[in-house]
Amino acid sequence: MKLISPVDNLAECSRLLEAGADELYGGFVPGTWRQHFSLLTSINQRTFAAAQIASRDELQAVVRMVHDAGRTFSLTLNAPFYTDAQLPIIVDHLADMVDAGVDGVILADIALLRTVRNKFPGLELHASTLAHLGNSRAVEAFIDAGIDRTVLPRHIPVAEMAAMIGACPGIAFDAFLLVGKCPNTEGLCTFHHSSPDKIWPCEIPYTIGPAERTPSPGLEAAMLRQASWSETDRRHGCGLCAIP
Repeated sequence: MKLISPVDNLAECSRLLEAGADELYGGFVPGTWRQHFSLLTSINQRTFAAAQIASRDELQAVVRMVHDAGRTFSLTLNAPFYTDAQLPIIVDHLADMVDAGVDGVILADIALLRTVRNKFPGLELHASTLAHLGNSRAVEAFIDAGIDRTVLPRHIPVAEMAAMIGACPGIAFDAFLLVGKCPNTEGLCTFHHSSPDKIWPCEIPYTIGPAERTPSPGLEAAMLRQASWSETDRRHGCGLCAIP
């Protein structure tokens, strides 16, 4: 088993490697993207600056440190889809990142996957959780398009993970250790998370009630389960608590 961790800056890179990370991944927004779009039009589903490596030089320094430690680094380009106008910018950006030494790409857009597989055959390609590959048939479609690894969606139970892995031999599967509790399915989420200082839509307190006067026992149980999300800290729920 490998331990995989995100990295947002050079300062935390050495600490993550010393703590035992076997692989690191992170994002970087190039100047050409900022000229045409903005962080709000996400290149990698992270829409605030603190969640990005700040510059190409810093990214290259991170990659160098990772390689010196005998580990690998993957670039995140995992927005659910890109427009026809955005894809050429992404391809040029990725060519520069290959020159900078990245080992792989985490992506979600199947059109980008097919393009990258043809243009950059040496990269290891990971299907992001944002690709929402929720069953083995979906994984097979991405295998046919050239994927090497799949990041399982965060909400999938362990038994379903095992079934998907058994049905798709020959590629690697990654699973998240949940940090931060979210009531939504990430790959289908359309909420905007523009700043860590703001209250996000999924953090607004809510209550659930039945449409009918007398709900069924099954509906009552479902409402109780869903309502528990509103009583937890969205950002600090910890998956470590689920490990015996």
